[in-house]
Amino acid sequence: MFNWYDTLYNYYKLGFYSPEDLDIFVASKWITEEEKTAIIGG
Repeated sequence: MFNWYDTLYNYYKLGFYSPEDLDIFVASKWITEEEKTAIIGG
């Protein structure tokens, strides 16, 4: 299974995604709410 967390983490840090964008990935079950929090806070 593909690890979306690492990809989305890197894209978020590069400014490609906002916190609101990450909600879409949580709703799609690509990442968990905890992973979203880690991406935003990390």
